[in-house]
Amino acid sequence: MVEPAGLYDLSRLLMYLLDEKIPRIILGAGTNVLFHDAGFRGVVIRTKYLNRMDFQSDGTEKATVTVSAGVPLPRLVSRACEFGWTGIEDLWGIPGSFGGAVVTNAGSGSVSMFDPLVMIRLLNDRGEPIAIEKKACDRDIVIWKFPQGLC
Repeated sequence: MVEPAGLYDLSRLLMYLLDEKIPRIILGAGTNVLFHDAGFRGVVIRTKYLNRMDFQSDGTEKATVTVSAGVPLPRLVSRACEFGWTGIEDLWGIPGSFGGAVVTNAGSGSVSMFDPLVMIRLLNDRGEPIAIEKKACDRDIVIWKFPQGLC
C-alpha cells in the first residue's frame, strides 16, 4: 500500500505503475471495501494525504469549494457549515473520503454528490491532469479515474 504525500507523488507513481505494467487500485478511506481472500497482486494507493480544502466566497449566495480526494466527507460538510454554507449538510453522516463519495455519487436525504458538482479535476492513467465539466458527465453512468476536487 502506498499513500502519496501529494499530487506530484501520485502523478509519478501512476506513471511508474503504468510503465511497469503493475496493477493498481486507488482507494480512498477504505470504507465499504472488501478484498478477495486471495488478496491483490499489485499496488493499493490510498488518498489519505490528499486532503486539501479551499473555500472561496465572492460575496454572492454561491461559494466555491475545491476539495482533494482524501478529505473525509464529514470534515468537508462540517467546514462548510462553519462558514454558514448550506446544501450539503445531509451528507454529513456518510463515512469515507470525498473522492470515494464522488466516484459512487454518494447521497443522503435530498442531496447527492453530483448535485453541487461543477467540475472534476483528475489524473489520467499516465498521471497527467485533466478536467471534466459537470455537463460532460452522465449522471447515471459516470466512470472516474481519480477525482481531485469539487469546484
